[in-house]
Amino acid sequence: LPGLIGMDSRRTLPSLSQRRFSDWFSARGSARAGSKAVYFHDTWTEFFNPGVGRAAVEVLEATGYEVVVESRRVCCGRPMISRGMVDRARANAETNISVLRPYAEQGIPIIGTEPSCVSMFKDDYADIVPDSASVGRMFFTLDEFVNARANDISGAIEPSCGKVIAHTHCHSKAVCADSGLGGTLRALGFDATDTGAGCCGMAGGFGYESRYYDVSEKMASDRLIPAIRDGGGIVCATGVSCMEQIRHFSGRKPVHFAELVADNIRR
Repeated sequence: LPGLIGMDSRRTLPSLSQRRFSDWFSARGSARAGSKAVYFHDTWTEFFNPGVGRAAVEVLEATGYEVVVESRRVCCGRPMISRGMVDRARANAETNISVLRPYAEQGIPIIGTEPSCVSMFKDDYADIVPDSASVGRMFFTLDEFVNARANDISGAIEPSCGKVIAHTHCHSKAVCADSGLGGTLRALGFDATDTGAGCCGMAGGFGYESRYYDVSEKMASDRLIPAIRDGGGIVCATGVSCMEQIRHFSGRKPVHFAELVADNIRR
């Protein structure tokens, strides 16, 4: 199968979760009442890694928000637009803007845990969907959102995990107004250092393709993997591309920002 789809045989395909994130949330519901925040559960979280979504809900609630999950939302369109399928990406964008605009116009923040998705709303949608700016202005990555409220949530966090090595996703660097993943973790009291690396080398499906595997490896080996191997401690990242690249070339299992913070909330 990998060869048939152009995937390098050294890569592994992700495994589907036995339970969707939305099924978990529907059974659980919001655990607190108060100011609302919408959690945009990306396709990866929905089908492959619902633990990230569960952790994001816990972090948002610890920040003081009642979490809303929109069942009408669809894929942000990043995979489509990256392959030149602009019309299909635009159709998904129009659906998402229609669903999320009422929240944005009420000043309700919309939070994502996949930087590639968030950057679609904050950047790419402006080029393919008229009047999408109101939603883009209210869309944030979880770490960006928490960073702006570090004083509010830091009292609920009791870091006990030791040293953390943080890697910031390229799309976060491009569209988020914060100090990077390491800076956010430090604001919450974690002993965090940054990898100092640029792009991890995965870039969506780029690093999976046989023709680009060697380039992808060279990019990862430039600064990212040496920083992880030499630094010790927990590796923290966001976004499926970076996390898979780190796992594949370092043998380490990174934790998502949402999971790291949720695991260190006082209970």
